[in-house]
Order: sequence, then structure tokens, then C-alpha cells
Amino acid sequence: MRNMSKYTKDEIAKHYNDFDKLYENWSGGVQGGYHYGFANKVSDIFFNDRMVKNLSNLIAESLGIVGNGNNQNIFDAGCGVGDVSAIVAKHYNEAKIYGVTISTKQCTIAQQKHSKTDKFCIVEGDFENTQFEDNFFDVVFFVDSICHGEGDDKNAAVSEAYRLLRSGGRLVVCDVFLQKPKSRWSKWFNFVNEQMLDQWRVNEWIIEEQFKKSAEQIGFVDYKAINLKWKIVPSVLHMIFTKIPLALYKSLTNKAYLKDLKAFIRMSIFVPLLGIHPIFHYQLITLQKPIKNSMEK
Repeated sequence: MRNMSKYTKDEIAKHYNDFDKLYENWSGGVQGGYHYGFANKVSDIFFNDRMVKNLSNLIAESLGIVGNGNNQNIFDAGCGVGDVSAIVAKHYNEAKIYGVTISTKQCTIAQQKHSKTDKFCIVEGDFENTQFEDNFFDVVFFVDSICHGEGDDKNAAVSEAYRLLRSGGRLVVCDVFLQKPKSRWSKWFNFVNEQMLDQWRVNEWIIEEQFKKSAEQIGFVDYKAINLKWKIVPSVLHMIFTKIPLALYKSLTNKAYLKDLKAFIRMSIFVPLLGIHPIFHYQLITLQKPIKNSMEK
């Protein structure tokens, strides 16, 4: 059983190495295919790639960068194959974007995708323990990645982000935030939750109360949260009604796709059950590292 032993970082990396095609097929192998999204207009609901780009654009706009990003360093923590970074780069074409992924295969794909530009630097590594210098970044953002950090407050990941950010720098997190501590979960919710944790090799989702408290103790200020839970529903439904038939069709001719089919079926059952529960929120969180007073040493 999953809850008898936590996933190691190696096991998490192996998951993303093994399921690289599944995530690519999620939205047809186009930019942003590793995430859910939302529809800005009715026609978007038929194209998950559009919905994912809509969410990625919202994230880019939430980074708080003014202008084209000249002399700005942006860190995509848990960048996958760099699809969100690519969309961010279109908003801030003078910024330098760095990314870290724990997956060897994702890192290789990301480097190949972005080999024609010097705006990107994507490396294999752990976002809880990076090799970057203190105060190096203007923005640190996590998209569906900080969930893989330790604890329900993600203290190690947030502490590292604080170290990396310059005075006045911004932290942006888009991920699952649960609204009640484990002691208040029903047996039904706990069962459904365990299925999804196992599917994505996540040890613990974020408990928002704990996350906010930890982030403020570390030193972050100006906590803001936008709940996108109901906006991503079309993207979830799109996955259920299009990806399962596609995976079924492919698995009839290639048994390698049976793994993807099983994963999509599992997600189609448990993602909606988890998503409709009031404990579950999918949120865009922003925080700021305080601006250092010029009189301080």
C-alpha cells in the first residue's frame, strides 16, 4: 500500500521517466501538455492544448514582471519539459529562464526543445536543494510540481525559494491546496485521495493553512490565493472523453499503450471524485519576499 512507505525522489523521477508519453499525449503533444487548463471561450473546450495555454498565460501574467523582463531571472521549479517556461518566455522575451526537473528524460526532452535559444537553462536536479546562488532570481514559480516536495506545508521547497529570491522577489505556486487537516478527513475522502497520490507519486498534497503559516514564518508576505477549481472542469472532462478512447484505440495495436490506458481510466474515475469535494482546491498562490530596507545590512 502507498501509505506504508513514502515515495523517494528516485521513485518520483522514475514515474516521470516511464510516463513521458502519457503526459505528452495529454494534450496532443503540444506546449503545456503536462497540465490541466481552462476555457476562455466555448470553442476552447474541444482543444485541451488551448485550455492549458490559457492557464499558462495566467501564470505568466501573475509573475508580476513589468515590461519585457530585461535583466530578470526566472526560475521554473519542477519544469518538466519546459512547456510553461516557453509560454512565459513569450511574455518576457528579454528574461533569462532557468528550469530544474528531477527526471532525466524530461530534462533531455526540455534541452532538445529549447536548444535553439540561449534564453533557457534547464538542468536535472532537486528544487528543494539547488546549486543556484542566494538572491539570484526575481521570480520563482511552481506549476503542479511543489506537490512533490516534502511535507504538507512544503517547507523545504518554500525555504529554498526564499533563499533564491532577491529582495522584493515573487513566489508563484499553482497546485492542489487542501482546505482541512488530515485529522478532519472522512474515510471516503482519504480513500479517493490515496488513489490520486499513488497515480502521480505524490506523498502529500499541500494543506493550505500549514503552507501559509510556514511561508509567513520563513519570511514571505502579501499572501494571495485564487481558486481555479471550477475553471479547470472543462479540461478534466476533455481528458475523460477524448484521451480514454484514444488510448484504447492505440492499445489495440500497441500493448505499450495499455499502461497509458490504465492511468487515464484511473484518473477519469478519481480526479472528478476528488475535485468535487469541498476540501479540494486547485489554486494560484502568490507571495513576495519583503523588500530589504536600504539601511539594513
